[in-house]
Amino acid sequence: MKKILLLLVFLNLITVAFSKPKTIKPTTVVILNFEDKSKIKNIKFKHYSQILPITISKNLNSDSKLSTKINLSANNKSSKELISKAKKQKIDFIITGNYRILNNKLILNTTITNIRGKESTSITNQTIETGVIIQKSIDTTTIKIKNEIEKFKASNLVKFKPSPYLPFYKAIEGTTVGINFERVYPTKSWGKIYSSNDAVGTFINVKINELIYIPINIFYLTMKSKDEYPKTNFELWSGSTGIIFSYDFSKYFGLNFYGGGGLALTKITVPSEPGPEPISETNSTDPILEASCKILFKPNPIVISFGPSYKTVLLKDEKIQLYGLSLSIGFKF
Repeated sequence: MKKILLLLVFLNLITVAFSKPKTIKPTTVVILNFEDKSKIKNIKFKHYSQILPITISKNLNSDSKLSTKINLSANNKSSKELISKAKKQKIDFIITGNYRILNNKLILNTTITNIRGKESTSITNQTIETGVIIQKSIDTTTIKIKNEIEKFKASNLVKFKPSPYLPFYKAIEGTTVGINFERVYPTKSWGKIYSSNDAVGTFINVKINELIYIPINIFYLTMKSKDEYPKTNFELWSGSTGIIFSYDFSKYFGLNFYGGGGLALTKITVPSEPGPEPISETNSTDPILEASCKILFKPNPIVISFGPSYKTVLLKDEKIQLYGLSLSIGFKF
């Protein structure tokens, strides 16, 4: 039995060790097409409206901290609508701009909008001449864009200072805490003596990754002997842990499998009538093994689960096997 418990502890440690670490989310930037504001339109330079955002995007994507997307079909005049959509899509910055060709020179105006801070800044850059030389101007503009983004990010940190409780919340994020109600049916010789009864328990399921949770369970059960047997009371307390494998069918429904073990404290008393003190009392501390399979219903942040369960207490004389149907209600952080 000790080997089984050691194996469960070893599996828990392996699961934690090989779980995927959380990666830092890169800053999301969306670049719109650049508008040609030259007084005299020249079809020769019309393609700049697409070349400019594509080249800037390529330069920005060389930075692993930035994730850049292009929306060439968007019209700059609808930027207010795009900003409102950007909040829903969790976009951090929008880059847009315009250009003019004047005396064979490219005058490039770029605007960076900080979605979270609801503020923007503009950058103006001018080339010596059009042609291949504009690459240097775009490179210079890209450097300035990166600098402005970093300034905005620093400003956001000051304006939107995170809660002092954020580290604690991050530590428990995904953890489910709840209560478990169970109808328990003893089997074999124990089922002949004791009637089925309701049990109650509490649990904390710590999220390791999307598929695996580590539970901490407390369980309490009392049973009374049937009328045809001498009157005795059975009481069980247990604490256990193990591994839960969870799979989601959809946003609201899923299935999990649990296997684990721990320690059980059992007490059998022969009550005296009418005195308060029992005639005899037998206490025992023994290993307990557990398994269950549950269907999940998850109207966030509530998690409701229902399904069959199995417990066996490995007493020295004769093991106690308990089958049950459990209903759990939890709150997911």
